[in-house]
Amino acid sequence: MRKLIIILLFSSLMLAGCSDMANLEDQAYVLVLGADISDGGMIELSIQIPKLGSSGESQSGGNSGKDSSYLIISARGKSYQDALEALKWSATRELNLSQIKMIVVSEALSKSPAFSPVVTAIAETYHLYTASRFVICEGSASEFISGHETVLGAQLSDELDAMFDHYTELGCIPRANFADVYYAMRSIYSDPMVIWGFPSPESKTDDKPAAAMLGSDAEMKSMTKTPSSRHYLGSVVIKDGMFAEKLNAHHTLFANLVAGNISTFSYDLNGQTYQLAVLERPRTKVTIYEGRAKISIKLRLSAIAQNSSLERNDVAPAIKQDIIDTIAHCQNIGIEPFGFAGKAASNFLTIDRWRAFDWHKCFSNADKEVSVQVMRADS
Repeated sequence: MRKLIIILLFSSLMLAGCSDMANLEDQAYVLVLGADISDGGMIELSIQIPKLGSSGESQSGGNSGKDSSYLIISARGKSYQDALEALKWSATRELNLSQIKMIVVSEALSKSPAFSPVVTAIAETYHLYTASRFVICEGSASEFISGHETVLGAQLSDELDAMFDHYTELGCIPRANFADVYYAMRSIYSDPMVIWGFPSPESKTDDKPAAAMLGSDAEMKSMTKTPSSRHYLGSVVIKDGMFAEKLNAHHTLFANLVAGNISTFSYDLNGQTYQLAVLERPRTKVTIYEGRAKISIKLRLSAIAQNSSLERNDVAPAIKQDIIDTIAHCQNIGIEPFGFAGKAASNFLTIDRWRAFDWHKCFSNADKEVSVQVMRADS
């Protein structure tokens, strides 16, 4: 009797395992979700999924006409919800949104009043992985997604994770987790940054300041594109729920530095490359007197030169000037991605008084006081 019970239990476990495997095979795991808007105002959603039965994610996805392990499926609707429902009907398997690596929105949609409702609808989608990276792309999101290719033998999901982690460490893109951007868009203290992506022919390198920050022009190109010539470089700043302005990699780096979003970065000065580490979070203070703001920033860094020579006296003033120039640039174009608003709000006794205050106008004329200290890493 005992043997019979053991056999029955073993059989049930085996059947349960087979059932779980069957359920996995019946699902299409979405790696990338894209959103566009048509000329008629229709919302188009596109997804990138592995092909059924593919042994690995070894090649590119999309409608490029190549032998591919991925499919691009698109559907339209009057709203995000309608497009998502149409997308589910278009897929041959149940869509699983729990492992999305990247959410891509076209520039046209991000400049449309439909952008904020679409972002909210994405955030509220059942079981959608909201810690994925948020990208705004030049041109069509569907075409942008279709251009993804991987190194032979690599998995697209792993490659996207590694790529974004690397670019974030360099400081040339913001971290831009979707959920963080979504909540920052609803905040009264933030102009959040989103990753800027663009399909780029080899000749498209108009981000010259970034080359000085990331090394040679050739090195910048190799670090900031996937094998499919999809670039991720710089950022888009969201203001009042819509696309406001783009920042190149140079300004994005220093916006990240001032906001306390990076811990290490490379800096090129007079032919010398320095590896710098942030010793402590930037000390930022904003005071407002008679409607005029003063922003004070103190930054402590350690540096290692790639050769034995380290001219700290040159590095600190250069970084200080880059910070001042980046803040001034943002003042001129009317955006504030540094998080100064949270500090400025402490000058007001109530949230209502803060809401009534025009921080962006005040920020545009704010005085800046920046202190940068650079120490030898071995001192």
